[in-house]
Amino acid sequence: MAIDNRLIALTSLNQFFVDKDTGAPLSGGTLEFYRDKNNAASKNVYKLEGTQPDYSYTNIGAVITLGADGTAQDSSGNNIIIYGFPYTDTPSETSTTLDLYYIVCKDSGGAIQWTRDAIPTITSEGDILDEDLPTSNQISNPQFSRTFLNSGSNAITIQSKTNYEVSIAPDWTLVLTGTGTVTVTQTAVSGSSDLPTLAPFYLSVAVGAGITQCLLRQRLNNNSGLWGESSTFSTNTGRLSSYVVAKADSSRNISFYYKDNSQTAAVLQTMSLTTSWQAFSEVVDIDETLSSTTSSTGYVDLYFDISTGATLDVTSVQVIPAPTSTTSAAIPYDQRSSNRELAYMSDYYTPALSNRGTGNILIGWDFPVNPNQLRLASSTITANSASSAGAYVWDQTICGRAGSDITFARTALTGGIRFTTTGATSSLTMIQYLEPETASALQGQELSVNVNAYTSGATDVVGRIYLVYAESTASIPSLLTSTVIGSTTTEGIFTPTATGWTLVPRQYMPTPEFTLNVAIGRDTLKTSTTDFGFNGWLMDGQLSGNPSYLAIVVTFEMPTSGTNLNVDSINLTTGSIPSRPIPMSKSQVLSQCQRYYEKSYNQTTTPGTAVGSNNTSANAVRFPIYSMMYQDSGGTNVGNALRCTWGIEYKTEKRATPTVTIYSPAGTSDRLQLLYRAGAASIDVVTDTVSSTYTARDSSTKRISYTTANSAVFDTYTPTFGANGFRTYEGVFHYVADARLGIV
Repeated sequence: MAIDNRLIALTSLNQFFVDKDTGAPLSGGTLEFYRDKNNAASKNVYKLEGTQPDYSYTNIGAVITLGADGTAQDSSGNNIIIYGFPYTDTPSETSTTLDLYYIVCKDSGGAIQWTRDAIPTITSEGDILDEDLPTSNQISNPQFSRTFLNSGSNAITIQSKTNYEVSIAPDWTLVLTGTGTVTVTQTAVSGSSDLPTLAPFYLSVAVGAGITQCLLRQRLNNNSGLWGESSTFSTNTGRLSSYVVAKADSSRNISFYYKDNSQTAAVLQTMSLTTSWQAFSEVVDIDETLSSTTSSTGYVDLYFDISTGATLDVTSVQVIPAPTSTTSAAIPYDQRSSNRELAYMSDYYTPALSNRGTGNILIGWDFPVNPNQLRLASSTITANSASSAGAYVWDQTICGRAGSDITFARTALTGGIRFTTTGATSSLTMIQYLEPETASALQGQELSVNVNAYTSGATDVVGRIYLVYAESTASIPSLLTSTVIGSTTTEGIFTPTATGWTLVPRQYMPTPEFTLNVAIGRDTLKTSTTDFGFNGWLMDGQLSGNPSYLAIVVTFEMPTSGTNLNVDSINLTTGSIPSRPIPMSKSQVLSQCQRYYEKSYNQTTTPGTAVGSNNTSANAVRFPIYSMMYQDSGGTNVGNALRCTWGIEYKTEKRATPTVTIYSPAGTSDRLQLLYRAGAASIDVVTDTVSSTYTARDSSTKRISYTTANSAVFDTYTPTFGANGFRTYEGVFHYVADARLGIV
């Protein structure tokens, strides 16, 4: 036992005592010790014995007999220094409540010589224990102010796992073994609930049958025996003060543990829980030998061991190195605000931020800068169109619906995409397929998704996020045959149904589910209340096979007619930190989208639209050749146009050889306009059918060219102008090149 600074040497009593009348030593007299609060109650004093460092305090009772010289002596006649314990209880307990002495001095005949009260003369303000103790909580996120959980209960179901780790909050991990379900819930607390420490949140962990181990753990990385027993640092030799606010579903004993990576676990405290909230505190000497592991690989675990069938409600978790004495009192909870707790989570966010992706893996899903090259005239996802099974509606955006029709348009507030229901009980499905090379590059990575979306009415819209993958033996479903990757109910529940496609697991956490907030004006969008971020999808060995294909599916349950859903961005990135996409310019995003789909029309024109006249069609592709004008033997004007090779150089190389559709300026597909000129005002127009007149050749991801489809090299027609000689011959057309996944 070390020296305990709660025991005070009563050096003022280290003197010889004399008779108040004669001045002679009080040989055989007594010093009697009582509680100052109750002069009739005896209060023991102590003497110090032993040698460094093995000291101990021995109880010598409440009455000390004076020697022949009038000095204090023990029962063996040894002169001693009396140590007082001016606190309640005994030195072997953790009391820090002041309880001073009342002392009576008597002669050998019992006559009172003098009395003293309030010894030693200290107050709570001057208490020796009221020193600069360490009060910085070593636990991060102690009141679970931030989590990765859905609102409400979260069922985590595992199958035959051992020590399987599930990250549920910054710095908090569940370590699970067995087969079964653990249900985790974050609960917000009102101040009037009056929990100890006035905690703003608490966490509930309910351990189901079949789970043989459930640890709620915080790991302090890069520490080797952080609080192990030290012989060179006397102010902390392996003593910890712990504090926990908790309750359970019934009377249960649940323990809180300390363990470094190379030692056996030490119990910080065992809590006797009831169904009512209580604060539990303890100071213990963990008696750990210092770890031989270096700090680069060392760690310290602090965890609760929650038994099968138990529900632990917990908050305000604190661990602080205790003062020197093993009997020092537990340190009260270091109460901080929730936003201040976030500031203390750098140990989680700093490494996570350094490892996160640097942009959106998805193409065009930052919708304010999405070019929307399709410019669909109907702008409606309908039951009797391919859109009901899933069809492209914006660049790289496939949409489907269940229930009533859903219209869509660009929202004026942010430039994102707005969906509006035309009837009750509907759901929207948004899909994007990723290229196989991208799916391969993501193997071994953790993925995060952030959805920035909101509603502009009071109706709740519930969103859900799914990642789906398939091996190379599968394929991306064909939208041309209305083949779907999966089915979505009107409640927004998605299930993959395409052959070979299955969900990417999220560490056995439930499907992310979130309720959109209402945002009426731009001021509402300045905060992060419209962001919903989730992590934990792992492209690792937990998958049943190697992913060759990957898709993201985001669904929204829109229960009433006229519901407005506004989606500004959906960001898929690597790492454990969900975030909005890094802003890109419209030209950058257009170039990305043109890898999959491009058109010759300007960006505000829907493909297939009649655009101007043949001579003035904006952005039309033109190529020149020459024709010979002459009169036949009957004097009739005739033109012979030599057929030529013509083609398209794509603006951006495509991901695959695209499907190309040629449009005349009048908006008719598979048509090419031939213009014959004899001057600026004299034009004859001839329409060629591309598929029957020309043969495509040299088709690749960069270009396509066309040539005459038969042996005839001249096109003969009767011109309305000119005579023998050459005239200008010009081809004019628009095009769309489509290499989108699910189309090609």
